[in-house]
Amino acid sequence: MQEELRNNNKFKSWIVLNLGMAFMFCIFAPIELLYANLDEFWFSLGQLLTVCVVEFIILLCLLSIAAYFLSKTKVDTIALAVFLAFSLFHIFRVIIFREIMAS
Repeated sequence: MQEELRNNNKFKSWIVLNLGMAFMFCIFAPIELLYANLDEFWFSLGQLLTVCVVEFIILLCLLSIAAYFLSKTKVDTIALAVFLAFSLFHIFRVIIFREIMAS
């Protein structure tokens, strides 16, 4: 019983991280790119949002399936830490790159 509860908590932490990653890659980044270069794109926000939502759902499902299987293994803590580090690295890289390009 306690092992099942521990696996459930591990899976919940994976889901939170998966939601953040899917949102960053599939919704936030494309919309930010669109608004930063609005005059260079020929499509509207409505057209972009439909694609973004579909990509978000697909990526979230794929990441959740991977998280489910990883939460059952012994290396899930290491994999979660690596995935979190990759996520933070990507976010900081985008912030730093944006600051460099702005100056």
